[in-house]
Amino acid sequence: MLPKYEIIKQNILKEIDEGKFKPGSKIYSEGDLKKIYQVSNTTVVKALNDLVAEGYLIRRQGEGTFVRKNMLHRKVSFSERLTKKFNPQKNSERVETSIQICEDKRVLSQFEGKGPLYEIVQRAMIDDTLWKIQKRFVQTTLLSEEAVRHITDGGSVSKELGIENNLVNMPMSMTIEFKTVDILETNELQTNSVVIVKKTIFNNTTKEVIEYSESFIHPDFYEVNLIAE
Repeated sequence: MLPKYEIIKQNILKEIDEGKFKPGSKIYSEGDLKKIYQVSNTTVVKALNDLVAEGYLIRRQGEGTFVRKNMLHRKVSFSERLTKKFNPQKNSERVETSIQICEDKRVLSQFEGKGPLYEIVQRAMIDDTLWKIQKRFVQTTLLSEEAVRHITDGGSVSKELGIENNLVNMPMSMTIEFKTVDILETNELQTNSVVIVKKTIFNNTTKEVIEYSESFIHPDFYEVNLIAE
């Protein structure tokens, strides 16, 4: 059975998720929660302080407890896609894949030094124009020789990782940067500015890094939509 403070937390989060308490609105007082759940003040304070620490609530002296306006744990969905410059009826798209062993210490640090790693480089072309260079890094122990062959022949890295390791619904962190830099990738893409997308995918159970990737994308071909619920 869950402790009382955890039950209070989960019920408050459920009411926030269902829209009973909107961002910025005031929630129950400590006295209200004591009466509703028949618990001590210590239990109520622990539940509220936990939700403050986790980024859901904010407490104001003499005013009460409020739902954060910019909740750190709001649900965010996003989609990435090619812009209208790509017309599937007029243009052809292809991906060239190469795989090698990575010895870059900067990348190895993303895996806490655990290696060796495969570096899977995928160059995406529209007709004869290179629009994206994606570098995906995976521990060699997670992919069999057969999986590596499938990926080299155009197979999905994510699919092979999932099949080989029984992984589903893997959490991910992601950053998107727009930079003007003189690096090898911008020279290949024939642009002075580039969109750099970095993703880290974790094992849902062990929280270990499964994959780290860096994508260098020509800004004329990239669009991302973010929706916060």
